[in-house]
Amino acid sequence: MLWKHISSNRLAISLLLLTVVAIAVVSCGDISIAEPDVTVEADPAIVDLVIFPSSATIEVDDSLEFQAYGLTAIGDSVDVTVSWTSSTGDPVKKKGKGRGLFKAKRPGKFDLSASADSAGVADTVEVTVYRIEVENVVIVPSAAALVVGDSLPLTVTVEGADGNELSDRDVVWSSSDENVVDVDANGLVTALAAGTARIEAESEGVSGTATLTVGEVPVAEVSISPSTADLEVGQQVTFTATLLCSHGNELSDRDVEWSSSDESVIDVDANGLVTALAAGTASIEAESEAIAGTATITVAQAPVATVEVSPSNDTINVAETLLLSAELRDVYDNVLSGRTIEWSSDNALVASVDGDGLVTGIGVNGGTVTITASSGGQSGTATVVVMPAPVATVEVSPSNDTVAVSQSLLLAATLRDADGNSLSGRDIVWTTSNPAIANVSANSPFTAIATWVDTGTVSFTATAEGQSGTATITADAGSAANRVFAYGFEDWGGDVASTPLYPFRNASRAGFAVHEAATEPVTEYNGLSPRSGNYFLLMRHDATAATMSPPVAGITQGDIYMQSVMGSPTNYPYGGQNPFDITNCSSCNETGEIFIRWYTATSSYGGWSAYQLKVMRLVDDYNRSGLLLLQNATGTLETRLSPPREPRFYDNVSVAEWTNWSWHRISIYLNANTGQFAAWFDVENETLENASMGPGNAGTSYFTPPIRSLSFYDNWSSASPPGLILHAIDDIEIWDGLPNGR
Repeated sequence: MLWKHISSNRLAISLLLLTVVAIAVVSCGDISIAEPDVTVEADPAIVDLVIFPSSATIEVDDSLEFQAYGLTAIGDSVDVTVSWTSSTGDPVKKKGKGRGLFKAKRPGKFDLSASADSAGVADTVEVTVYRIEVENVVIVPSAAALVVGDSLPLTVTVEGADGNELSDRDVVWSSSDENVVDVDANGLVTALAAGTARIEAESEGVSGTATLTVGEVPVAEVSISPSTADLEVGQQVTFTATLLCSHGNELSDRDVEWSSSDESVIDVDANGLVTALAAGTASIEAESEAIAGTATITVAQAPVATVEVSPSNDTINVAETLLLSAELRDVYDNVLSGRTIEWSSDNALVASVDGDGLVTGIGVNGGTVTITASSGGQSGTATVVVMPAPVATVEVSPSNDTVAVSQSLLLAATLRDADGNSLSGRDIVWTTSNPAIANVSANSPFTAIATWVDTGTVSFTATAEGQSGTATITADAGSAANRVFAYGFEDWGGDVASTPLYPFRNASRAGFAVHEAATEPVTEYNGLSPRSGNYFLLMRHDATAATMSPPVAGITQGDIYMQSVMGSPTNYPYGGQNPFDITNCSSCNETGEIFIRWYTATSSYGGWSAYQLKVMRLVDDYNRSGLLLLQNATGTLETRLSPPREPRFYDNVSVAEWTNWSWHRISIYLNANTGQFAAWFDVENETLENASMGPGNAGTSYFTPPIRSLSFYDNWSSASPPGLILHAIDDIEIWDGLPNGR
């Protein structure tokens, strides 16, 4: 009974093992073998070990479970605990008593062994591992169109021969043109530049491809920098156009076309260089791929940078004309038009210029003038030389006279052109007809001094440019000049009535005409004391007691001056006295000569530049002027002769040792008939030969006789100087000629 059971069981086991082997050959994936339901009588004696299945074939990455049984001597199977090993070196996972799970990791033939150490038995089976070959690689999408900057993930499917997807296969990605498209290890492509590239996915020697076409990113926006600009005519500025895509990224290497909305105002070239052509407003446009941007430009007239006058040098005669032209340019060297040009001459007495640049020679004495053309704050100049008019006649004055043999005589030559205009700046040669009786020597450009050796009649000749004039003068025993007035303010009370005026104003009344007269006598000022008497006259211009330093009691605001010598004719509105003609002065000599000497003190006023302090003023029938002035023109006090008649000639004499607020002696000589003048500064024993200024430095043109007004006068001219102008006078003397016939 027992044997049959066992035999039946053995038969069942054999059938079961055959079934398992068949299943193991055709299965994929994990295979598990169920233990056979065998009841075996206990027989601990194990003589052999059997592994089921005895061989197997599986796919890489699949698993197969194996079962090991012990066999007794009579051939019965029993459960047994075993240990598993694999020739792959990989561990075999135990699944229970006698069972082990084999994992296929690589293709090949491998041994799987089980051993029951307690029984000293073992068994080994062969396992064949295979891999399904890759038959096809498919990329999705197989074709795509991108723009530069785009990214696209590609997917790949690896298939076997049966079309089933094979997983866990390595795939290598590549691009046929990495400058156009880049692909990473995961199949993510990035479009880099316009063009076409092929993407390849390769697995186990089998490849699949996809074709990608990359186009340029379209222009979405065009912006111009700067967006606005203010230019001047002739100015050039380069504008830049920036092209952006829809993502705001800047685009390059695109064609841009520039245009101007008004080409008469601005011009723009293919590179965005803008040139301002005329005043106005216009816009420029930059267009690319039918997308445009604009900028607004306002153009203003360019300021004048340079003015060039032509001709820059020329010469004309008197009464001739010369037309000058002025060319204006801006800072960009463009010629400007439509601008106002102002023309001026620095000496209109020599040459004038009208509003069109027409220069006319005027000065008969010739000279050089600078003609200036000004526009927009800039100017240019031209130098024009006017040739002097030739001398036509020479007149010598006095033409006839009788003088004392002890006196010298001032002769004056007047040169005139064919039109009767007075000339200057010419060389004059003086001669005498009888040197045994008289000598003559040049004293100034137009005057000479005759001195006598003996009594008699002599002709004096002045010659200039081939023309001559003569004077016939007789010298006799003669008589000396007399002093007719002297006043030292010895007992002056500070009022008008107590101050003598003799011999002036026809000697009909005593007293100075003092405007805003001081009511208190001045006995001292700033360390200055009277020269000989008790008082002196302190004159000042437009001050108050508070502004005078130190202040002087009783001197009020206003001008203090002495309208002292003659009055004013009806055609001279600067005073209220009656007319007076020095030639009618009963105390003056017959030639109308007068000599005045006085002492003065003042300050050099170091803060002055070109300010003038008038100390005596003369008025004739033609004009009024400061006959004698103290002027601080070069940092030192100077005297200046300022004749009132045109043309004006100046004679500046420096006073080298002027001491502030110390008395200085000033003397002047006037000939009321000839208009001659001489002045002395701190000179004793005055003669015409030692005069500091003159005599007659401007010929007969100092003034037009008769003299109408001669005043001690305290005033300034030019702009108001800093500080207060003060001027002291003392010890006035008047003679009817040069003292003692000198």
